[in-house]
Amino acid sequence: MDGTFYRWQIILSWIETVGRMYPHIEVLWNEAKPLLHQYRARAESFKAFSDYIIEKFWTQKAYIGISVDDAREAGRIVQRENDWRIYAITRALLQVTQAHGWGSAVISGSPQEALEEFMAPWNVTAIVGTQHPVDAQGVYCAGVIRHPVEDKGSAIDMLAAQYPISLDRSIAVGDSLLDKKMLEKVGHPLAVNPNPELLDEARRRRWPYAVESRGVFHWIQAGREVEFGTGLPLAIAAGAREMLFQRQE
Repeated sequence: MDGTFYRWQIILSWIETVGRMYPHIEVLWNEAKPLLHQYRARAESFKAFSDYIIEKFWTQKAYIGISVDDAREAGRIVQRENDWRIYAITRALLQVTQAHGWGSAVISGSPQEALEEFMAPWNVTAIVGTQHPVDAQGVYCAGVIRHPVEDKGSAIDMLAAQYPISLDRSIAVGDSLLDKKMLEKVGHPLAVNPNPELLDEARRRRWPYAVESRGVFHWIQAGREVEFGTGLPLAIAAGAREMLFQRQE
């Protein structure tokens, strides 16, 4: 989801937003700002910034004390303020699946409550996010955290067991090698804005991949640019093409 549907990482937007509510989270965010400035100046990688703040958030247990209500409110704020960050390609694919009444699922390392609020306008069938332990007062507390991104292949298997879906007829969208097991599970893997490692894998395995930058999108399959949606089920490809080209106009 992060980097494929959302042009950033939802958890970063969420942590920044929660920082408006909790001073200790704001301190954590401010500590990471130099890396963010270096990334924007092309002096440091985005990964260095994101890894720093996300690792600090979990290893220092900064999440402890955040109420579930505030976590959800922060998710709603992120959704309201960041609609412009949603990629046209995956927006169109999701809209088409919904228009046909087909199911859709989101798998992300962002907090479950934040994802549920962020994705509320999209009416997705299932949301699999990071689950924090919650105490009797409805506040994040110490305990075991469940991270679905550690094995997205298993997350896909779990969804297939819970819902009447055919993986052979399903599309999975990913942007990094963390998504490889998930992409291997379905009949229609799609790399969207892939990082160099996944791009190499997609080329090697002849998976289609899409790149979107500044409103311009390119669809590549078998090493050449082709008509958008080639290799996907016909109804999805045709509908997504129509929505994308209307959006461009």
